[in-house]
Amino acid sequence: MPLSRVAPFASRPRGVKRTAVAVFVFWWLATLMTISDAWLLANFGRVELSQFVYHVINFAEVIKPLGAGFVALSVLLVAVVPLAVAGLATFITLVLISRAHGHFAPHVSFSGGKARRRSVGYSRRPLVVAGLVPLLVMGVATPAFATNVGVLSFIQDSQPSTFIEHFYQTPEYIQEPETPTNLVIIYVESLENTYREPELWGENLLDSLDEATSEWFTFPNFQEVRGTGWTIAGMVASQCGVLLKEENQFDIRQQLGLKSINRIGERVDSFMPGITCLGDILQSAGYTSHFLGGANPEFAGKGKFLTEHGYDVVKGQPHWESVGETAFTKWGLNDDKLLEHAKKELDTLHAAGQPFNLTVLTVDTHRPEGHLSETCEKRGVTDLPGIVSCTSDLLADFVEHMDSRGYLEDTAVVITGDHLTMPNVVQDIIDLEPHRTIYNRFWSPRSMVPNRDDMIHFSMLPTILHMLGFDYPGNELALGVSGVGPIDPDAFTIYDVVDLDEQLRRPSDLYDVFWGIDRTPGS
Repeated sequence: MPLSRVAPFASRPRGVKRTAVAVFVFWWLATLMTISDAWLLANFGRVELSQFVYHVINFAEVIKPLGAGFVALSVLLVAVVPLAVAGLATFITLVLISRAHGHFAPHVSFSGGKARRRSVGYSRRPLVVAGLVPLLVMGVATPAFATNVGVLSFIQDSQPSTFIEHFYQTPEYIQEPETPTNLVIIYVESLENTYREPELWGENLLDSLDEATSEWFTFPNFQEVRGTGWTIAGMVASQCGVLLKEENQFDIRQQLGLKSINRIGERVDSFMPGITCLGDILQSAGYTSHFLGGANPEFAGKGKFLTEHGYDVVKGQPHWESVGETAFTKWGLNDDKLLEHAKKELDTLHAAGQPFNLTVLTVDTHRPEGHLSETCEKRGVTDLPGIVSCTSDLLADFVEHMDSRGYLEDTAVVITGDHLTMPNVVQDIIDLEPHRTIYNRFWSPRSMVPNRDDMIHFSMLPTILHMLGFDYPGNELALGVSGVGPIDPDAFTIYDVVDLDEQLRRPSDLYDVFWGIDRTPGS
C-alpha cells in the first residue's frame, strides 16, 4: 500500500522537530533584536544600561503616562511582529526541507529476506540557510543593541580613572568678603524650562515667576549631568561641586538601578565627611544656615548631609507635625504652608542682623501627578500643569515678600529646579521639547552678569560664592566653573569634555577621600 507523500509533522523524524524549534528561536531572536534596536533608537536614542533596566523592571509604572496608541504600536512591533516573522520563516524552512527529499517518505529496502523501513535523510542545505541568515542578522544587531542600551559603556565605565583628580579644584584659600551678603536658595522639585513653552501648554506655566524675576539673570542652558537627576544628588552636586557616588563607586546593583538611589545617604554613618561644601564654607565665614523642606530629613540622608556640612537648623515633616501642621502629601508638607513658614524664617533670620543662608526645598511638583495644596485647590487646579502654574504663583509671592521688605538689597537669591522632571503624567508633552533644561533664576545685589549661557550643577558652588563676594584663586572650584566673574576663554574646563557623563561615572581614588576612607597599606 503506497504511503502518503506528505506526512504530518508529528510523524516526521525527531530531528525535524528540533530543526523547527531551532529555526523558530533563531529567527525570533534576530527579528526581536533588530526591531527592538530600531524602536529604541527611533523613540529614545541611546540610553544608559541603568535606564534600560529600570524601565524593564518598572514596566507597568513606566507605561502609565504613555499614550495608548504608542503602547499599542510598540507591542505590535516588539512582541507580535517577531513571533510572526519567526513562525513564517520556520514554515518556509520546513517546506523547503520536505521538498528537498520527498517529504521524508519512508524508503523500503530488503536485507536477508526481510523488509526494513527507514526514512530518507533530508538535505541540510535549507537548514543551513535558515540558521545562517538569522545568525548573521543577530551578529550585526546584537552588538548594536548592546551599544545602544549602554552595555559597552557600562563595562568601560567600571574601569578606574584619574579624571576627577585632574579637574577637581579643592575649596581652599577662600577669602571672605568684607561685607557679607545673605543667601536664599530655593530648590523647586523637578522644575524645568519646558513648562515655559506656550506651544506645549497653551501658556507659559511659569509666567508669574518669570515676571517676578524679570530683572534677575539666568543660564538658559542648565544641563542635567547624568547622576544628578534626583533631589539629594542635585543638592550634593550644587553645594559640593561633585557627583554623589557611593564609597563602592561602581556598585553593580546601584549602577543598574537595582538598588534605591536614595539609600546612598541613608545607610552611611557620616555623609561624605572628607569634602568641603557650601555650608562648610559659609559656616567658617560666620553664617548661620537653616534648611526648610516638606519631607522627612531622614529620607535619602538629606538631614545627615546638611547637618554635617554647615547647616545649624534642619526642619522637615517631623517638625511641621510638632507645630500642628496637617496638610501633608506622601512627600511632606504642601508648598503653600512650607513657603509661609519660609517667610517667617526669613524675617527672623534677617532681623537678627547676622549673615545667613536659608535653603528651601519644595515638594508639590513631584512626579507622577503632583500634589495639590489647599491654596491651589481653591484656585480650581486639578492637574499637574495647573500645580506647576500655581507653584509659580506661590514662588512669585515669596519673591514679592523679599522685595517689599527690602531683603533683595543685601540678599542673594537662587531659585532653581533640583533636577529635570522624572517620567510623569504629562511626559508625552514634555518629550516634545528636544532640548530640556533646568529652570534657574539668580539675583545678586552686587549687580553681576553671567559670563556664559551654560550651567551644570557643579558650577553652582563657585557661582554662588562669587555672588556672595567670596574670592578664590581662578574661576574654578570643585568640578565647577563660576557662571559670573572673569573667565579665561582659552582654558580647558569640564565644559569642554565631550564624554563627561562617562568620565564622571568611573571610579576615582579621590572619592575615597570624600567619604573619609583611608586606603593606605595597613589601614
